[in-house]
Amino acid sequence: MKIKLFIYLTIVLSNAVGQTTLSFHPKFGANPVELNQKITINANESIVFETIKCYISSLKINNELLNNPAFLYDLENQKQLIIQSSTSFNSLSFAIGLDSATHVSENYTGDLDPILGMYWAWNTGYTHFKISGKKIVSGQQDQPFELHIGGYQKPFETQQEKTIQSNFSSQIKLDIQLLPLYEYMCKTKLFSLLIPGKEAKAIAAILPSLFQLQQSNE
Repeated sequence: MKIKLFIYLTIVLSNAVGQTTLSFHPKFGANPVELNQKITINANESIVFETIKCYISSLKINNELLNNPAFLYDLENQKQLIIQSSTSFNSLSFAIGLDSATHVSENYTGDLDPILGMYWAWNTGYTHFKISGKKIVSGQQDQPFELHIGGYQKPFETQQEKTIQSNFSSQIKLDIQLLPLYEYMCKTKLFSLLIPGKEAKAIAAILPSLFQLQQSNE
């Protein structure tokens, strides 16, 4: 009887815990983004992205904080984030960026390794979200852009939280819709930002809206 009970509990527990893959897919309007590939905006204007990176941390499912380490999304390598979880849940939360403790921890391992190009310095910490590329307009000189959005010290902290409600299971695909960020750059004429401050904090407030559940996940 004890053997049968042990086998039953083993089966139940193995079914209760599984893996969920979380993948990110940059888009510009309806267009998937590939690095160094031109995207047409209109007859006279196009855009090229050369870098897209961001940190994802503080994962929660059904409001329960998980033990996942900080994850660096980089379009160049297309790595997926693996979540150890139950087979289904209906709430996913995560931070875009890193908390202050991580910035000062001096834990330069894994995705926090400065060699990955997301670490500024001891007093400014990590970049949370980074994009670069160029705006191309017919008859004009190309307009390069480079935004390094970060900062962990008050009053210019930039970590943001995103919560998505749905019926999740083994695969979650999130778009990163970059069109609003481009429109903000054009409106403000802010095409270069490499330090923390009020401009970085203003752009950081936009970031959660860029992360959108793909329709196939709903």
